[in-house]
Amino acid sequence: MKINKLFLLGLAGLAFTACSSDEENQGSNLSGNGVVEVRIVNPTTRTVSDATQGSDPITVVPADGTNYTVKLTAATGSATKQVTADDIRDGVVKFWDVKGPTKVEVWINDGDTKATGTTPIDELQGIAPENYPAYGSSEVFNLTGKTETNEGKTYEMYSASVDLKIPVARLEVSGITHRDKDGNCSYGQLTIDGIYLDKISLTDGGGIVDYCMPAIMDADGQTVITPAPVLWDQIASASFLTPGAVWPADATPAQCYNYYFYPNANQIPVLKIYFANAKHANDPTQVYSQPRYAMIKSYNNNPNFKFEKGKIYRIKNVELDDDNIIGDEEGNTLYGVNVTVTEASWTIEDLSAEWASM
Repeated sequence: MKINKLFLLGLAGLAFTACSSDEENQGSNLSGNGVVEVRIVNPTTRTVSDATQGSDPITVVPADGTNYTVKLTAATGSATKQVTADDIRDGVVKFWDVKGPTKVEVWINDGDTKATGTTPIDELQGIAPENYPAYGSSEVFNLTGKTETNEGKTYEMYSASVDLKIPVARLEVSGITHRDKDGNCSYGQLTIDGIYLDKISLTDGGGIVDYCMPAIMDADGQTVITPAPVLWDQIASASFLTPGAVWPADATPAQCYNYYFYPNANQIPVLKIYFANAKHANDPTQVYSQPRYAMIKSYNNNPNFKFEKGKIYRIKNVELDDDNIIGDEEGNTLYGVNVTVTEASWTIEDLSAEWASM
């Protein structure tokens, strides 16, 4: 009796099976000829753009006009296929005449290059969460002890698992407003002009980069000492003191500033709000040191807060009073505003953040 090999691969969103036509049961020997069958199930996860809503998982799918890519590496029968949900029945694509499979890879949205951590983070912005690059692979095949019969042949099943992974975290910020402290405001003029993310890695595991807005140049004005931020949203200059004003402006659906970044175990990213112009309330001729900044000191009142890949973090209702708007871009004078962060699973997490103060 012919005992053939069937390889079953589970993927966080993708399940694979492979079939081999060995004449005899070879246990964990994967040298027989056969067919690899890949079962695809969509993985789930969660610039001023639409803010994510609720806490339900967000399904990551190929962007319009693109496909799933499934790549099998084997001694014989290596192949790469582009498949859509319409190309397959019951979420399955098959690789036939396979001998010695060693690796299976699956990616969407250019995940083979953009989800491996080597793409500079500034090139991974402005992507809808549901269309973000994702990648997964497996090189481990295990005998399950089960068999299936097809066209008179009995297939012995093997299993492996592959996780489609998102390489970044996403930070969303909304509801930025000014609040008078004790009913008084020390500013006669204060313009909000931008928002950016500082102290980030350009690649996964790369060194932390310090940024400054505007960039700091050397004395001759030719050499950059501290570069301008790469994750920067310019805001049309407007008075931050206008009663009831909020950034981003109220809209339907709700809007947010958002940044994808590579989490780093040794450094949390520092969100900074940039104010280009500031004058004293009692003496309009008295100009504060300019520009001025509001920046996060900690998240959820935890200086050791850890961000994780594949999660969305939301900061909402950011109320800044005069003490939080300081002249030191590095925030060397610090005392507390707490910002709450909510987490979402491409997972969502709402955060609180502590802002630097004078």
